[in-house]
Amino acid sequence: MILAFDTTTSACTAAVCDGDTVVAERSVALERGHAEILLPMIEGVLADGSIGYRDLTGIAVTRGPGAFTGIRIGLAAARGLGLATGLPVAGVTTLEALALTAAGHTERQQIAAIMDTKRRDFFVQVFERDPSTGGVRSLGEAAVVAGDALAAHLAGVEGLSWDHLATAGDGLAQPAAPELPAGLEALSEIASPSPLSICMLARAQLGNSPSPPAPLYLRPPEARLPATRS
Repeated sequence: MILAFDTTTSACTAAVCDGDTVVAERSVALERGHAEILLPMIEGVLADGSIGYRDLTGIAVTRGPGAFTGIRIGLAAARGLGLATGLPVAGVTTLEALALTAAGHTERQQIAAIMDTKRRDFFVQVFERDPSTGGVRSLGEAAVVAGDALAAHLAGVEGLSWDHLATAGDGLAQPAAPELPAGLEALSEIASPSPLSICMLARAQLGNSPSPPAPLYLRPPEARLPATRS
């Protein structure tokens, strides 16, 4: 059984998964405040499933891209729980987990994970189904793309076909979201990755991935140390 949680999106989600079954899950939509509710949410999920830390085999967490504060909150919590319990910790990218979540809701062979950065651009990565694993594999690197360049960016991904493409994430759910060519399928209801997808991706990594997982930042933080006066 794996404890999984995500704090990189506009939701805070935690769950325990046993194989391909979600034993217990809680999720709250919110723009900020993940730090205050994450640990109580984890304790609530464990209580809902009558599960103790001794019953778990690992911890899975999203490592970005996403909100800087959200990434740090999730990774810090995962590291702390891993140190306290001795459980291995695995980090998965939010975009891959989002694409894998979407794959369970469409017959399309390709998925563009598109997240709103809240800065008039998007975190974007394109994936395709991987028949050998039942998961997804990337067709290109994750990138930050301006809204007016999104269609051109996707069109430039080698192997992409609009007729085979579905999109997922909160990026295209925004009122001012850019228009994309006809032919794709928009899964606007898939705004964040499911805990089961996080668990599935983490399962192969547990015990074999760097601990603690490294954050995935696609741009430098806006915060800067104040300049020192000479």
